[in-house]
Amino acid sequence: MTAKSRRPDVSARAIARARHRNGFVVGVTLLLASMLTPMAALADDRAIAQAQYLITDTPSTPGEQADWQGYQTGQALGFVEGFVWMKLRFAPAEAMPDNPWLLIRPVHLDHITIYRDAATATPRLIAGDRRPTAGGIVPSTYALALTRADIEQGLLIRFNSHNLMQPHFTVRSQQALQAAGTAFYLLVSVAIAATLFYLLWAATAMIASPTPLIAAFIARLSLYLLTLLIHTGLTRPLFGEGAMLSQDLAHNTTALAYITVAQIFDFMLLRELGGRWPSRLFLGVVAVSALAKLLAFGLGNVALALQINNASALATLLLALVLIPLCRPSPRAVYVINRATLAVYFLLQAIPLGLLFVGTLIESAWFSRLLEFSFINYAILPGAYIAWILFRRQQTIIRQRNTLAERSRLLQARSKEQSLRRQEMGQLLEMLSHEIRTPLATLRLAHHMDELDSETIGRATQTIDHALRQADRVEELEHGRLQIRRQPIELAALVADLAEERAVDLERRGESALVEADPELLRVVLSNLIANAGKYGLAGHPVAVSIDRGNEAATLQIANRVTTGTEPDPDRAFEKYYRADSASGQSGTGLGLYIVRALSERMGIDVRLVSGDGQVAVILTLPLAASEESEEDHDRHRAG
Repeated sequence: MTAKSRRPDVSARAIARARHRNGFVVGVTLLLASMLTPMAALADDRAIAQAQYLITDTPSTPGEQADWQGYQTGQALGFVEGFVWMKLRFAPAEAMPDNPWLLIRPVHLDHITIYRDAATATPRLIAGDRRPTAGGIVPSTYALALTRADIEQGLLIRFNSHNLMQPHFTVRSQQALQAAGTAFYLLVSVAIAATLFYLLWAATAMIASPTPLIAAFIARLSLYLLTLLIHTGLTRPLFGEGAMLSQDLAHNTTALAYITVAQIFDFMLLRELGGRWPSRLFLGVVAVSALAKLLAFGLGNVALALQINNASALATLLLALVLIPLCRPSPRAVYVINRATLAVYFLLQAIPLGLLFVGTLIESAWFSRLLEFSFINYAILPGAYIAWILFRRQQTIIRQRNTLAERSRLLQARSKEQSLRRQEMGQLLEMLSHEIRTPLATLRLAHHMDELDSETIGRATQTIDHALRQADRVEELEHGRLQIRRQPIELAALVADLAEERAVDLERRGESALVEADPELLRVVLSNLIANAGKYGLAGHPVAVSIDRGNEAATLQIANRVTTGTEPDPDRAFEKYYRADSASGQSGTGLGLYIVRALSERMGIDVRLVSGDGQVAVILTLPLAASEESEEDHDRHRAG
């Protein structure tokens, strides 16, 4: 292979590397953004002076001797089967903001009751999954307007939930609360809008070029959108007494289902890289974790099911990062996703989830809202990145399919053309075989009867020569080897000469005309028409020839009588090898009128056939020669 021949391959590889490099840069940028986004607005609240917690087996208010433990807001207590009590003490009223509100996150702490910490516990708020709960100013929180008595005496809060116990408390003024609500709605709106945008693109791509990977992406986006609405509390007014599902059940089932669907999509994406055993290993881990959490959930151990769900989510992401270098893309793949590009995608999901797991081990409020932010963040950053990857993949597949469709169309057209050529070749050979065998049979019979003379040999030779000449003329026409040499021709004289040569009786009328055409080709045209008219016309009826001269053209009509009902089809008369039923008893090639039309078109002569009522007429319109037109113009000027 020469350097010149290798250059396109090198160029293609350079373009591919540039595309992969661009994808890697975009991914790294989104990765950094996904790490930084959850860090915003996470800080301890100084309005809460002290927080303590206590875990009990009963919902009763703790007594004086209860062993309260210090609690740092946002601290993870794990999956608690019993009841978690929180005791809050606030800063002095003078240090509190105007119109203070207590916000408690996350919203999926399913049962929550808030009491004022007095001699007699007074309920201040009862909320949770089994009673209608208004969304409030910030739907992702439980909110309580604090009174002076609440601030002075403190609050007792009782939680009960299947989920991870990691409550976060903040105190905000009503004005700050409204700003927080606006920021929440803005963030969620961006996440929903981004998800709907990706979903719309995926649905369009699925209609245009359906693939299982795009279908899995649509399922993942749809379930993510539902999970987002439930986990952020936007659907809280729909859940309560009498609802088909509780907020608790809806939250848990969507969390379990979404992770499984996301893992299946990740498996299909990993499979795009190639390598059977890495993708099968990944699918095996997904299947085992899905069965384990389904079994735990079905047996009522919801906390264990959620723990398996969260652990498997991080485990499969880390496993994918390990398996990616072991995958070997197939050279026959239509589109190969670059391994570095796919690694960035898994990192975009693994890092926020990994930070969440770290947050469960570190007593810091910094991690308390990481799940909420990272979950919303997924729609904007990793969702954008994977949509971009799939968009490139889909465009490549569409281009490949269009190329294959075009190649298939060309191959079909070429196959059809070859089939027609073979068919025509067969018809030509059949025609030549018939036209040559007939005179040869005549010669053999004459020789056998000892009646072979020069006249018989001449007719047989003429018939064979005519068939071969017709075949040669067709080949010249179809290969474009004809050359047109125009010159003035006396039309009436040429018709008379051909009639005498063909021994055809003519009935002539009209005047003569000087037309412009190729003499040799026009002679072939008229010879075929006069010979056909004489051969297929009724005996005793001469061939009628008329010439009408107009201002710019002359019209020649050659007509003959036939038996009524045996006229040729005018729409098919000029087709190659077409012969009317009435011509079956006559020798002929079926090429005469085909040659007439082809030669006439090349000379600029209009030709048509009219038949009916026992008459067949071929009408030719020929351009007048320049000298003929000049004489007519001269006569008109003199008359003027």
